[in-house]
Amino acid sequence: MIYNFAQWLRSQFPTETFFINERKSIAGAAVPDRCVLLREGSGTETPWMKSGFTMVQITSRDIDSPKARKLAWDIFDYVSSRWGQKIPAVTIDGTVYPEIQTGQMSAIARPESLGEDDEGRTEFVTNFQIYWRRT
Repeated sequence: MIYNFAQWLRSQFPTETFFINERKSIAGAAVPDRCVLLREGSGTETPWMKSGFTMVQITSRDIDSPKARKLAWDIFDYVSSRWGQKIPAVTIDGTVYPEIQTGQMSAIARPESLGEDDEGRTEFVTNFQIYWRRT
């Protein structure tokens, strides 16, 4: 589900750099100061109904607090309280992750400042609960 969700966000925020579960150099390039980290959390699944929910943590980072905060709130405003979104299928390393139909996407809380990371970039975090159904 995390790969599908990342693809969906990339289509809405095409100028942003998204990482999944960890920030890693891409093709030897440095990890940018401004980026978004998506971490998949726990959840449940009801296999016979092909449905469940997944927790997703979104950490937005930038070189200063106002920019990091705005990025976090832009994503929060876009994702919060969405109903019935079709999250596209995506292929990662030859594995196909089929399209997912969401029931509801809701934030556990509003974006929260984590302060600065080890290199002085400001981070904000938001946790979401995403109810879904495989199509």
